[in-house]
Amino acid sequence: SIILKMNEHLLNRTVDKQLILFGDIAVDASKNLRICDQCLWPKSNDGKIYVPYIFDDTADRAKISTALLELSMFTCLKFVYRTNQVAHMKFISASGCWSVVGRTGSKQQVSLERPSCVHHAVIQHEVMHVLGFEHEHSRSDRDNYIRIMKENIKDGRLENFVKMRTNNMKTPYDYLSVMHYGKTYFSKNDQPTMVAISDPSLKLGQTIGITEIDVLKLNRFYNCSNAIQEEN
Repeated sequence: SIILKMNEHLLNRTVDKQLILFGDIAVDASKNLRICDQCLWPKSNDGKIYVPYIFDDTADRAKISTALLELSMFTCLKFVYRTNQVAHMKFISASGCWSVVGRTGSKQQVSLERPSCVHHAVIQHEVMHVLGFEHEHSRSDRDNYIRIMKENIKDGRLENFVKMRTNNMKTPYDYLSVMHYGKTYFSKNDQPTMVAISDPSLKLGQTIGITEIDVLKLNRFYNCSNAIQEEN
């Protein structure tokens, strides 16, 4: 896994005043981790959600732009280059791949360390965090679908498998979500740290990009259906 490989040395440490938890989620080191209740990006009068962003000089503009374009193709999300908006994403190449969950109301950094983190699926994974999404394997109903194999998890890494209070919006559990970690993440013995209950041989996670269910979640989370119908 790219994210795990790049972030292993960062977990529970501070980078650019951000504490890295749960694999790749950045939290203001001066604050407690909070549940993201009011962190959606606002909808404009035209039914679109405009998410401003900028690059610093170290960011890979072309690959990031391509990943953002795919996220906007099937949703009402529109990623626009920042003019004077206060709330915006800033893509940087700091140490590791990480981002904050949800809109903070000001500048928020998305780290995509070159070259390893500048991967299509990793970019989309981190931006999905910015849009308010937790990891799929941390959703509140995950125990109905996957079993956490605690005996195979590295010492001190169990916190990466905690359940979060999430709004699942009546969407299917997505074993292949771009937000789902792989079967052996944080394994101490190369054995699975989580398996599908229905079929332990099922693949978990992937490195291609967003799935149809990821798109469904985005559209339900941001109530995109009307805007898409009008555009079509």
